[in-house]
Amino acid sequence: PELPARSPDKTGMVTEVKDRSLMVSEGGSFKISVDDGGAAGGGAVTSSNSEATGPSTEVVVTGETKIYRDTTFDERMPGENEKIQQVVEPFEFSQVNKDSFVSVWGYKRGDRLIAEVILYSQPVIFNAGDEGE
Repeated sequence: PELPARSPDKTGMVTEVKDRSLMVSEGGSFKISVDDGGAAGGGAVTSSNSEATGPSTEVVVTGETKIYRDTTFDERMPGENEKIQQVVEPFEFSQVNKDSFVSVWGYKRGDRLIAEVILYSQPVIFNAGDEGE
């Protein structure tokens, strides 16, 4: 019920955070390098790099903007054929960071999008060592 029933006005990756605005790009990729762990195995993320490839839009955050974080998969991954209920919780603008994924509902003013609601998601990184388990 916290999120508008209509589709977001902008969805994409945060490429820059400054003052009370975000630069959001529609296209992009997220690359990671994984250390194979040598003979001991394990494998750890050694670096990550995001690359925005689409057009960017400035999203302005006002005192009226409601910001939520998607916590749907924080506790566990759902089982096969299990119904998924999206769960969100209030979130602070100061915690939004570059390379995060956002969905924004708002209205255009010139080239800017004035945010009414922002849904923030952490970048998803899968552990390659979990394959087949």
